[in-house]
Order: sequence, then C-alpha cells, then structure tokens
Amino acid sequence: MTETTAYESILAVDVGAIHTRAYLFEMVEDKFRYIAQGSSRTTAGAPMLDIMPGVLEAVRELESITERKFIDPAERLLIAKTMEGNGVDGLAATISAGPDVKVICAGLLANLSLESAEHLAVTSDARVCDYISASDNRKPDAQVDSFLKILPDIVILAGGTELGASRSVQTVLETIQVASSLLPRDKRPEILFAGNSALAERVKNSVGTLAPVTFTSNIRPSPESESLDPAQGVFAEMAARVKYRQVTGAINLNQMTGNKMMLTSASFGRMIRFLGKAYTSRSGVLGIDLGSTHTTLATGKNNRLSMLRQRWAGDFDTLAAYRGTPRELQQWIRLVVTDEQVKDYLLNKSAYPAGIPSTDEELAIEYALTSFRLRQALLSASKSYPHLNLVQGAGLNFGFEPVIVSGTMMTGAPSAEHCLMMILDGLQPAGITTVVLDQNNILPVLGACGQLSPAMPVDVLNSGVMQNLCTVISPVSRGKLGSTLLRARLTLATTEEIQMEIRQGDFLAIPLEYGQTAKLQLETEPHTDLGLRRSGKGISLRVSGGSLGLVFDARGRPVRIPDDADERREKLKSWFSALSA
Repeated sequence: MTETTAYESILAVDVGAIHTRAYLFEMVEDKFRYIAQGSSRTTAGAPMLDIMPGVLEAVRELESITERKFIDPAERLLIAKTMEGNGVDGLAATISAGPDVKVICAGLLANLSLESAEHLAVTSDARVCDYISASDNRKPDAQVDSFLKILPDIVILAGGTELGASRSVQTVLETIQVASSLLPRDKRPEILFAGNSALAERVKNSVGTLAPVTFTSNIRPSPESESLDPAQGVFAEMAARVKYRQVTGAINLNQMTGNKMMLTSASFGRMIRFLGKAYTSRSGVLGIDLGSTHTTLATGKNNRLSMLRQRWAGDFDTLAAYRGTPRELQQWIRLVVTDEQVKDYLLNKSAYPAGIPSTDEELAIEYALTSFRLRQALLSASKSYPHLNLVQGAGLNFGFEPVIVSGTMMTGAPSAEHCLMMILDGLQPAGITTVVLDQNNILPVLGACGQLSPAMPVDVLNSGVMQNLCTVISPVSRGKLGSTLLRARLTLATTEEIQMEIRQGDFLAIPLEYGQTAKLQLETEPHTDLGLRRSGKGISLRVSGGSLGLVFDARGRPVRIPDDADERREKLKSWFSALSA
C-alpha cells in the first residue's frame, strides 16, 4: 500500500553530458505515474557554460507537451502549486555533466589497499590519475611533483588492515602532507580516509590540519576481504560536492532541490540496490546505464550494491584503450566496412560523443561499438568484483535476473530487435534471464525522486513504465555444432502447445504476446547447463512474454562466429532476422 505523502507532483531533472531531460510525475488515483518528459542539449559547455539554460529549455518542452506552466515570468522553476494548477510540489535532480573528479589513490600495497581504493573511485564520477604507495619506486620529490601537476580533487587514503600495523602509512601521509602544503588553500584536495581506524587521529593531526578530511570505515579490513559499504555513499557525496563547484549552475539547481541533488550514477545505483532487494534471483539484479560518454554497471543483491562507472570517450587519451578494437568490432559488423573506416569513426566518436551515425556503415559500427562497450564494462566489473562471479566464459554468468538496460545508446536504437541484439552480443548471458529496457531513461532519476517520496519509485516501476524485451534461454554446452542441447514445450493459456528441439548454434524467437504468461518445460541433455544445478533433468517454469517473445540463444559462450568474413556477415544478418521474422 502506498504510504501517505505531501507530494502529488514531482518535477525531475537529469543533466547529462549531452542531453538534459525534464520528467513530470504525478499522482493518478493515489499512485504516482510517469506523465511526460522534455529534453534539450546540455549547456554546461561553450558557449553557455551554465547548465541552467539547458534545464529551462527541457522544462519548456515539458510545458509544451502538458500545456501547463513550470517556469515563472522571472525564469525560475515553479516549485509550488499555483491556484491555476501550474507548478509542482517538489523538485528532484541528478547530474553527470562536467569533468570527472580527479582522484589520487594512496595506500600501502598495490595489490591490496591501492586496489581497494581504485575500486572505490570507479563507483562514482571519478578518474584515477595517479597512485601513491609505501612501495612506490619513485623518489618522494617525484611523487610530490606528480601530485602538484595533477591537482587532484580528492585523495582516497587507504591502508592498514583493521587493528594491524600502522608505521608504514607514515611515509604516504608525509607525501600527501608536503604536497598539500605547497598548494594554495583553495586548491587543496579533500581527503577521504578509508583505512585502519586506529590511524584516524594521526591522519587528523597531520594532513587534517591542511585539508578537509572525511573518515569512513576501512575498505580493506583484512587482506582477504574488501568492504566498500558505506564508503561508496560517502565518496559519492564528496564527488558530488566537487562536481557542483566545477559545473556552473549546479549549486543553484542543488539549492532548488533542498540540497538533495544526486550524481546520476549514485541515483542509478540506489535504484539497483532497491531492485536487488525486491527480486530474489540467485545472483541479483544487473543494471547498465549506457550514456554517451560513460557506462555505469551495477549489481544489487540483499541490499548490497556493487558498481563501476567507466569512461569510454570524450578525450583523445581514451583512444589508447582501443588498440585492436577495429578487429574486435569487425566480428559484429553486418556490412562491409574497412578497418580504416572503423578507426575514423572511433576518432570522431571520441571527439564528438554526441555525433549521430549518418550512413548505414556508421550505424553498423555504432551497434558493434555499443556491444563492445557492454562487454568491456562487464569484464572490468568482473576484475573489480571477483567475488560476484559476473563472468561465465566470455559473458554474463548464470543467475542475474533481471538484466535492466538504460541510457541514450540503447533508447536511441531504431527498434527493439536492434536493442536486444546489442545486449545479447555484448553481455552474452548464460542460463535464463529477463531482459528489460528502460525505454524512457527514467531509472537514473528515480533514486533522487525517492528522497522526496519513498513510495514514488515503486509506484512508477509497478505501472509498467519499462519495456520487457524478452525472456532469454541461453544453454551452455561444449557439444558440437548441431548437437541437441535441450527439448522445450511451451504451453499457452489457450492450452496450445509449441514443442521445440534446441541445437548448438540455434538462435530463434518464439512469439509470446507482451504480458502473456505461459508454462515452459525444458528437458536438458546431460552436457547442457542452464545454471539451475539440474542438468539432465526436467525443468518447469513460468515465463512472461515481452516485445520479442521468448528467445533461445544457443550460439555458444562465447558466441561462435565464422572466421570467413562473408560467412560471418551472413550469419549476423540471419540472427537479426530471427528476431524480426
């Protein structure tokens, strides 16, 4: 039952790197519903250099759609209802625009405390620029020079297991202390201490006399364990403070929300954490927000959030990460495209992330690049969080249910078929899962809205605002191409039955109307694994139809792609045709 709230309408604003969106949510029959959204180009960069013109433009489009007023004559947002029914009761906002927060990770050992500090940094809008450790081979003056050149916004200081030795941390503290003392007070970084709690007083009396220090729990309490909660939330708040100072107009927008604006990544993570409690899947919920310049991957299970935010474009330095990429992208491109065309497209995409493909060849490269980004985010998260067992073979491991995908790169696809193929080619999930598309890019703002009305995100999600693409069955087997993996019998509500035999290499979609439920019985071969620990036995489950019905993906893990270029392109086309048949 929805709890009582003082809010009947909420305006939510998301200021992205490329787009700014304004959403209207209102009470309809005692439940919050998504009403409409407006959008504009973000104006954080030249020539405006202020996010507020873009915010107002997005809200004006919302006014045009709803035929209501949300901006007063003085060009201020109406965060109060008027007698005429204009305005809203509350404002929520998220932001990802602006440069990444520059971070230096400091600690004792590279494979312990520094590694954990880096894992913490990539959970938010940050870029790790350097590492300082007790085992650093550089001389102290070289470390200080690097510090002064980078001018970090935040230093994450980790080190020392809980109640362990503390003497070795002193050299790291001295480096930070000397470097900070050489900077003007307004240029000194904030310090996040996430190490041995026994050192808190020493840190306070040393670097704490020069720069603001925030203390949180030890992220590496023992050599064998890593604990990023609650440090993730503390670091996100610090990163947000830095970003608000860097982006003109952000402080103003934050004040309008009652100082409740959140980083988009933090708001998205908050929703994945919530969904991880709502669903009882074995491995948890997987969420991916695929923006124009960053990819955020988050998993939620039992109120525990694991998150990674990865920059992939926007500056020429990132091209170093694309060594060998043309070859890797070629295997997913359905048209004849040269390596030079791929490299040129990557170069332009890095310089102009908002660029739109103008030819069929560029569109094909874009689809392959999106799949590549999904795969890279999954592999990077797997390295950061080995305990999650994210990867099976070259794809997503068994048990993640559902998989929710949001972001411009997905919602801009011309069809559900294109969207699903990018997801399946990129993530290559194993076992049985449901693939859901956040078609309105709403999930990243709902976490911020929940601060105003905790019931609001629940109401909106329960209203069916996201698009169920399909239930996908991906058997894993080392059987030869063409060998039988499983037999399936789908019983519809009309008692009609569809029987199938799925072989290694098959890729097919079975029509199942959106929202329709059916009984699916699977009989697997002994060498076939669906992640249910019941190989070789009968399995019965209820499935719900999505936009693309029920999909069987038996292409292998990793997906088996022909070596011959012409044969490969024909195979890619046939897989896509199977969805659109």
